[in-house]
Amino acid sequence: MPAEAAARQDQTTQDLGKLPTWRLSDLYQGMECQALKDDLDKSAERARAFRKAHEGRLAKMTGAALAKVLQDYQDLQEMLGRIMTYAQLTYAGDVADAGIGRFYQAMQEKTTEISAHLLFFTLEINRLDDAELAKKIKDPALSRFAPWLRDLRSFRDHELDEDLERLLHEKHVTGRSAWVRLFDETMASLRFPFGGDALTSTEILNKLSDRDRAVRKEAAQSIGRTLGENARLFSLITNTLAKDKEIEDDWRRYEKPVSRRNLENFVEDEVVGALVEAVTPFLKRKGWAGQPNSFVTWWRRTHFENSMIDALCGRGHTPYRQIGHRAVSFVMDRSGIEYTPDEVRWLVSEIERLKPFPDVIAALERLKTAGYGLHILSNGDRDMLEAAGPHIGFPFDSRISVQEAGYFKPAWQTYAKAEELIGLDRSSVLFVANHAFDCIGAKSYGMRTAFIDRRKRPFGETPHQPDMVVADFTELAEVLTL
Repeated sequence: MPAEAAARQDQTTQDLGKLPTWRLSDLYQGMECQALKDDLDKSAERARAFRKAHEGRLAKMTGAALAKVLQDYQDLQEMLGRIMTYAQLTYAGDVADAGIGRFYQAMQEKTTEISAHLLFFTLEINRLDDAELAKKIKDPALSRFAPWLRDLRSFRDHELDEDLERLLHEKHVTGRSAWVRLFDETMASLRFPFGGDALTSTEILNKLSDRDRAVRKEAAQSIGRTLGENARLFSLITNTLAKDKEIEDDWRRYEKPVSRRNLENFVEDEVVGALVEAVTPFLKRKGWAGQPNSFVTWWRRTHFENSMIDALCGRGHTPYRQIGHRAVSFVMDRSGIEYTPDEVRWLVSEIERLKPFPDVIAALERLKTAGYGLHILSNGDRDMLEAAGPHIGFPFDSRISVQEAGYFKPAWQTYAKAEELIGLDRSSVLFVANHAFDCIGAKSYGMRTAFIDRRKRPFGETPHQPDMVVADFTELAEVLTL
């Protein structure tokens, strides 16, 4: 943080105690330092050379050659990231400083101009044929980039042609980014009356955590009045950003406002949507100002991580419901939401009410008519599977909980227990899943597998590739009943 910004902070935050400051010298010594100027010049020169050398040539490269180009791309992105990290943190340290604001704007404009030369690279990768890219990834040099390539290609259906992508990229600094900056600088300039003083937003928000209820009440009333006086501007900012997102989502063919975030988090709209629908009124009653979708994402991610840890530790199986209670409690603690054990139990029980995708039941009926035996192997507890039965709406031949094995999928013991209970040799079982980890677990145990690729994502580099990849259950049923 520059010296003048630190001095101003000392004057306006006395009651907050000693506040931390960033030591940004590990990045650059200052806004005018020669190293920063050199990195800008170097990255601009390298970006132009990168485009000249590789544009239109990726398809003909070997896996090893593409890996080398990808490493160069990564190095360039890291250099630009270093520049913008310094600029962003400097700006965040004192949003109200006009000089810092000019510096931040200049860095945004320069890095946007430089990165425009790199835009072709990801677009060209996403135009590569799946089979050709799979061949290239077999090269060890490129295989280490397989997770990044998989994630990148999941957005193929939502990309525009290169000219439009370049337009959106170059206008970002004068569009969405500019409105966000206007909001930040407006908030930094506001002063909130409190006890005869004029407090900054940081100071007044700190009062909301005071032990004295009267202090919290006065602070809340001051915030309400001051923000209300600026409601017209904040409404304009919010409505403009919302419309900007709506237009871009429409052009990119995202079905819902949250679809892009769900794609980034590798979850389906329908799964998140059902849980979001359940938690939204609950969070509203609690007065939580965050996004319900974020709450559900944190919940599901925490639950998955904890179940994997439980299986890997091998110290006895923890029921799915108990792990769910821990995950929801953790997320509510993280979000600052007060809750009761009954509320936690209720939220986790909502999982039992999730319904299948629209294509599933008809496809299962077709498979059953064709003579296939149909079984569920779930990470859920026995009683959860029983409770979920009416909401699923299909009579499976059996519902198997991983409790029978004492491990969560993808531990091999779960698939072995399913093989035992079904009474078929593993080689005669087709295991169907829409999560790669589940298919990999079953395939590594010796079952045949079908991957339901609803989001059109690459499966990823693994020796345990699925025997079949289909878009949905309708296609699965068509293939299996030919």
